[in-house]
Amino acid sequence: MDTAGKAVLLSAATVLVSLSAVMLVPSPSFRSMAGGIMLSVVFVLAAPVLGLTTAMPPITMLPEDASARVGYDVVQDAFGPGAPGTLQVVADATDAEATSAVLAEDPGIAGALPPQPATDGSGLELVSAVPTVDPSDPALAETVDRLRADLPDSALVGSAAVENLDLKTQLDGSTPLVIAVVLTCKTCHKTTWLGCGQHVDRVLADVPAAQRFPGHPDEDRRGPLARLLARLH
Repeated sequence: MDTAGKAVLLSAATVLVSLSAVMLVPSPSFRSMAGGIMLSVVFVLAAPVLGLTTAMPPITMLPEDASARVGYDVVQDAFGPGAPGTLQVVADATDAEATSAVLAEDPGIAGALPPQPATDGSGLELVSAVPTVDPSDPALAETVDRLRADLPDSALVGSAAVENLDLKTQLDGSTPLVIAVVLTCKTCHKTTWLGCGQHVDRVLADVPAAQRFPGHPDEDRRGPLARLLARLH
């Protein structure tokens, strides 16, 4: 987070702390006003989450005179925009010809080298393929997905660029687990959750049904926010 972001966060925290003191005033009007402002501040701070995207930063994050950026640009100028993200496709020797054929026909591949046999006697061959787009271009993900569907079953698609794409996929799938936090009931010690409620099945997928929190009949099951609003009224 840059300096401006830290300043906004500190200012918001100061406002929340100050307004929390107003909640001590035994007046419904003061409490309602303070509660409304506090909720507004929280919602404003949480708004960026709606546009949250997960991805690895592109090379353009580096200064133009950084050695890695200079080398990256030289490779692109000489061999095409996708050269820095050359794909590495490994397949059985018996599937090497079919692998090369798929790569040659794919619109997202600018060119591919002939298959290179492994030197360890494993019977595998490596085909290096240059995409038509920059490694940070979203179109590369479409190319990789298409290749993984069209290539022979023994073929595996990798490279640093593909590693970043797979990491992004993993982050996209794991982010809801951060939003919904698994908890344990202090009374019955069974597993429950805290969060927006839209990812409960996924978060508790590994928890047997018998170990999930069923709720207690005499317990106020409203969330902290609902209980706070009830007190304000």
